[in-house]
Amino acid sequence: MALERLQRRYELAFVPAPWFAFYSRDRPTVQYCQPDGLLFVEEEAKVVICEIKYQHVADAYFQLRGKYVPVVQSAFPGLHVATCEIVKWFDPQTNFPCAVSMQPDPSRMHVEDFGVHILNR
Repeated sequence: MALERLQRRYELAFVPAPWFAFYSRDRPTVQYCQPDGLLFVEEEAKVVICEIKYQHVADAYFQLRGKYVPVVQSAFPGLHVATCEIVKWFDPQTNFPCAVSMQPDPSRMHVEDFGVHILNR
């Protein structure tokens, strides 16, 4: 449901569930990953990697920053890469590895921040 809402809102700027093949230094065989979505913000030369979770969890940080950011940066070297955890429920008391930036619009995420967007309406 969240993917459909993002597609309706951003139309062709939002690409749901793209697959990436990549190599890492740790493993010599091809690996694959699939972020929940990519939101292209052309006027800022930026792509926002979207990770959809029911509730705010630390796993989103490790998926986005640990895996998806390096892969997407490699795939789109001319674009700035931002991250956005999209959640239905946000608990500010959740143990998280960094400070988060709440944002009412995923396309407004800043590259240096770890963004969170609540999508519950």
